[in-house]
Amino acid sequence: MKFSIKTIFKNLLFFLTVSSSLLFVISLIEVNRYASFNKIKSIKEQKQLVNKMYNLGRGDLDYSIIQVRGMSAELKTEALSLDSISSYDILWNIVGLNGDFDADIKQLLALEDDYINKLNAYYENNTNELDRKLTELTASKAAVISLLNEMIFKNVDHDYQKFFITQWIFYIAFLNSLIATLWYSKKLRIIYDDIKSLFAVGHEKTSETIATKEIDAIKLRMVRKPTTTQNPSMVDPVTGIKNYKGMIHAYSEKKGMKDSNYTTVCVFEVDNFRKYDKEIPKELSQSILKKISFIISLYEQPTDVIARIDYDQFAVILSRDSKEKALNDCESIRKSIEEAVFKDPKGGKIPFTLSGGFVIKQSNKSLDDAISQSKEILKTAKANGQNRIAQIRDHAEKF
Repeated sequence: MKFSIKTIFKNLLFFLTVSSSLLFVISLIEVNRYASFNKIKSIKEQKQLVNKMYNLGRGDLDYSIIQVRGMSAELKTEALSLDSISSYDILWNIVGLNGDFDADIKQLLALEDDYINKLNAYYENNTNELDRKLTELTASKAAVISLLNEMIFKNVDHDYQKFFITQWIFYIAFLNSLIATLWYSKKLRIIYDDIKSLFAVGHEKTSETIATKEIDAIKLRMVRKPTTTQNPSMVDPVTGIKNYKGMIHAYSEKKGMKDSNYTTVCVFEVDNFRKYDKEIPKELSQSILKKISFIISLYEQPTDVIARIDYDQFAVILSRDSKEKALNDCESIRKSIEEAVFKDPKGGKIPFTLSGGFVIKQSNKSLDDAISQSKEILKTAKANGQNRIAQIRDHAEKF
């Protein structure tokens, strides 16, 4: 059963989107790890400050008071920094699990203010009720240390939850990447082989099985033969597209399909084809013409007519709602031939390009007149360097 290239790339885009989303979440968790490390570091420093302030002693009160003032400012700075650090905990903020930590910071600030007040009371010159002051200071210290320890435990628990989440995200991301790599490497290889088989049409073995719907449709067009409903006298026997007679007949049938559209005519000539034609086998030159005609026919719409009107010339009659669209399609045809790969018998590349003469067919002129005018303008494109499309204004500027 053939599969669709469009579906494959649509699913591939989905896999890439999922992978990118998982990597984004993992990136957020890695940022959270940095925030978690700084939280623990700040909490440990606060514990050290609390203990150091408690152990200053009353041996040198002036020194102790100075130290308490300096370390009190440092303690508050560290406590306030926890609030800014928590803002980097993006994932926990998104899922709303930072509320407890914010409440703990507020409680910590209150306990540390109380602890600092108790320190100031204990280290003042007044010796009254020292035992009571020490007891209150010790209790205040214990409350601060207890809360700091509790915050560490909570942070460790959060880190474990993050690790658990990260672990499963890594598993999912790995499986997603593995499945996508194995599956799409096979599918893309099949697509590549199908595309590669197109280059064999006309001059190499063409019996390979096509696995994709789009390539199968293209290949059928490349190898199609005139059907019983087609008059062989209107079909070019080399390329399988219409000849001059078939072009006139098809145009007469289609010209009324979209009366409001512009009808444009562009006669393309394969640059230097007659020169190369003398140097390569006839079978190869015919295969090249067939390939060129196929590429041109890819741009054919139901209201268009494409024909081979001379040995190295093709007529492209387009019906579009604007001149710009028709000219753009003709430019696309020219670029497609320029980018196509044509090989000589030794495997080397033969560069082929198109020159074209583009005109808008006037309603009061026949198709033959438009073709003749297009051929005249084509001479300007060839004279100006080839591999280009000339218009009436370019032809006028020449004279």
